[in-house]
Amino acid sequence: NDDNSMFCLCVDNDSYSPTFEKGDLLVISPEAWPRSGDVVAIEYEQNGKLTISISQITYREDFIILESVNHKNPPVTLIRSKNKFRIIGKVVSRFQKFM
Repeated sequence: NDDNSMFCLCVDNDSYSPTFEKGDLLVISPEAWPRSGDVVAIEYEQNGKLTISISQITYREDFIILESVNHKNPPVTLIRSKNKFRIIGKVVSRFQKFM
């Protein structure tokens, strides 16, 4: 890949299980534009609280829906004109750590 700004994120707990496990390395590309259904690193503000997460993204007309990758938490709906958010990058690869 030609993206010089790619970086790796190490999953440090099991909160994304079973999709991602503790010790997995996620390669994130800020230049790859995510489509609906892709997993992204995203930063958003909702109700005055700043959150950074790895989520599955879905685009709707005026909304962005973020679902947890393990589907254990309720989806978060962001309104484009109301909520501040920044897509940090798309998860383009996963390296699993086998014990």
